[in-house]
Amino acid sequence: HLNLREVNNEIFYETSSLGFQFVHVPWIYDSYTYKRMIAGSIEEVEVVRKDGPGIITYPYEQVYYRAFVSELQRAPWIGFKNLLTEQELRARQMQGIYDDVDKVLDDERDGTHQNIKDMEERAGLISEKGMPYEIFELYLFWDVDEDGKMEDIRIWFEPSKEIILRAEYNDLGVRPISCFKYMRYTKREDVGIGVGKMTEQLQDAMDALFNM
Repeated sequence: HLNLREVNNEIFYETSSLGFQFVHVPWIYDSYTYKRMIAGSIEEVEVVRKDGPGIITYPYEQVYYRAFVSELQRAPWIGFKNLLTEQELRARQMQGIYDDVDKVLDDERDGTHQNIKDMEERAGLISEKGMPYEIFELYLFWDVDEDGKMEDIRIWFEPSKEIILRAEYNDLGVRPISCFKYMRYTKREDVGIGVGKMTEQLQDAMDALFNM
């Protein structure tokens, strides 16, 4: 289930207002287990929530790549920041998705930017211990086997302790990444103009008129 209606609404809103929206379409495996009593014995049951492609939208501040990159498919590297709780990290380790999760959790910090922590603490939304960790997913061209050929690989890592949680080849032959644009005005794939920018001069004129 791709939940296209909700995703399309988010893409349209961000694209029209900001001018562009990054979208990542990875293959997602997500499951959970629970225990139940049957005939006096405890049975463990695994339920697969999703095993297929998913559409993930990222705000601009959670997308990282080298400046002046014109083509995302040929960028030396491009990465996305994900905020995961301790429970989500342990679940992904149980599912065989991540390794060395304990090394990430063996840390006194809570893994969240100080500005976000201050905001949530003021709102009383979450305790400090429950704050998420910053996990980056990176597509990177690298000569893995030193044969002179640059392979496109995917790496999941925690940056503050430099821990690689997973690494694999990108065997799709293409990066499942795209950038939607409302109005394109350069050859760069990551730049677009939204309604706000297009009406900036009109807004300036209205401000000047009403402030006379």
